[in-house]
Amino acid sequence: MSSLIRVEHEFVLPGVTPDQAWIWLADTNRLNQLGGLPPVDTVVEGAPGGATRSRVKTRGFFPPMAWREGPFEFVRPRYHVVERTFTRGPLRFFRGGMRQQQTDGDTRATLFAEFDLRWRVLASIVRWDAQRRMRKMAERVQTAVARWHETGAPVYAPPATPLAPGGQGRLRTGLEIVREKAPVVAGRLGALLESGPDLEVLRLRPFELADQWKLPRLDVLRALLYAARAGLVDLHWDINCPHCRLPAYHEDTLAALEPEAHCDVCDYSFAATFHETVEVTFAIAPALRSIKPVAFCLGAPARRDGVFLQAVLAPREKRDFTIHLPAGDYDVDRADASKAAHLHVGEGPREAELRITRAGVEPDEIALGAGEVTLTKRNDGDVSTRVQIGRRGPRDDFASAALVTRLQDFRDLFSAQVLAPGVRMGIASIAILFTDLHASTALYERLGDAPAYANVRDHFAVLADAVRAHAGGIVKTIGDAVMAAFATPEDAVQAALAMRQALDELNARPNAPKLVMKIGLHAGACIAVNANDRLDYFGRTVNLAARLAPLSNGKDIVISASAAREISNPALDHEPFERELKGLETQSLVRLAPKN
Repeated sequence: MSSLIRVEHEFVLPGVTPDQAWIWLADTNRLNQLGGLPPVDTVVEGAPGGATRSRVKTRGFFPPMAWREGPFEFVRPRYHVVERTFTRGPLRFFRGGMRQQQTDGDTRATLFAEFDLRWRVLASIVRWDAQRRMRKMAERVQTAVARWHETGAPVYAPPATPLAPGGQGRLRTGLEIVREKAPVVAGRLGALLESGPDLEVLRLRPFELADQWKLPRLDVLRALLYAARAGLVDLHWDINCPHCRLPAYHEDTLAALEPEAHCDVCDYSFAATFHETVEVTFAIAPALRSIKPVAFCLGAPARRDGVFLQAVLAPREKRDFTIHLPAGDYDVDRADASKAAHLHVGEGPREAELRITRAGVEPDEIALGAGEVTLTKRNDGDVSTRVQIGRRGPRDDFASAALVTRLQDFRDLFSAQVLAPGVRMGIASIAILFTDLHASTALYERLGDAPAYANVRDHFAVLADAVRAHAGGIVKTIGDAVMAAFATPEDAVQAALAMRQALDELNARPNAPKLVMKIGLHAGACIAVNANDRLDYFGRTVNLAARLAPLSNGKDIVISASAAREISNPALDHEPFERELKGLETQSLVRLAPKN
């Protein structure tokens, strides 16, 4: 009698594309929860070559089990499959997953599983239980998708843990603070915190929520920052692996971050950077709802946003993959190597061969036509290797530490959140703006200390408003000067124009002194550091930006030529010039001024 059991269950999701179905059927963490599987208690370890292994113990219908699990193999949105080798319990081996295809506007999906039993006497029970769980998963997803079609309600919505004693009052009080700063977001956020699915409120990603709610991303981020200050949520810094794009771990404070990080799942070490790997997330406060973090599956391919293919190749194995790739740029890499191949999808052939070597993936550059393509992958190594194809660059829905830490709201609310002394975090691109209040010393001499300071204070206030309105943050004040940081030169220039207008309004007050403010800015890479218990920025970008404000005549904005190329405001004249700056070589600069 064979100990191998095969089970399948086929079902249809009407009016749903495979891409939409993938979001639900490849979220195996929530799918297993829907199917009634128990949560797992997990220990993760990296295996040679980057192939993941896990030891998992669980209690449920069967006696306690433990297994080693390889990474999911998948081609988005066609199929996913995972294999487990058991070291304890009634099973020796398990292989299961999902495949799907589009038929006449619907998606036809199949859940499948294979079991190799250690105890054959359980064959009937295992088959019955597997079929029951698959049918339960399918029926719940079908019902939820029908509700989603009708009302837009979430597909995965298991019963939520209720509010803790006193939680209703805490929620009401905290939301009053959020509503004052982000009125449009407060209602949606309150409903989510009160009754949102447990798995969802344990990791809140601001931009992901904003896209779901069709609200401005920065509004949702600000709402969550104020919610954290009000004690409704806890703020975390997730350190995401560049390969698997999942959190390797998280810290509660910036001071706990280290410049080097390691992903145990991928067995891969990487540099932690503010712009690419450190992400700001939030979790519901235990005082509001006491939810025990649980996992129902480790892999969850749907969470691998931007990854289109993942496979494990045995030593010397050669395999063909057919995949649909939209136009764009992709990385093809292996889990435990930093060298990736650049795959440009646009015009070109529809097939290519890739070699997986000890150093990475070859050839370095590949061009393919957009759409259905066939990739042949050959593992030239002596160990099994995990390889993937993912979109190049940071995720679009990534609320990076670089963005959050330069926001004025964050700096106002969490001024104590700084890096540990001596720790440096890289930022790939940031726009640094400096202002310089001209002849401020003479102002104090002419007006006296108190009246002069009152005018300088008013000028600081309007500058802060302009910076905040354009998604920036004031890094520090230096005497009567301001250093501010922005995401892009365009944001910085818009803030500078708002500063000029606000200063003109101050100067128009009766008997007000005529303040003259010089502005300079530059954009580029820098490092974030702890300077006197304040989050500060250092590097050549900052040095150059600081030298530009004195070159202003008080009616213009002096900007580096490289940053000026990103400015497309037709109301501004661009006057190029060059200037040799002390300690720096001759710089190409541009004087921006309103057209007459």
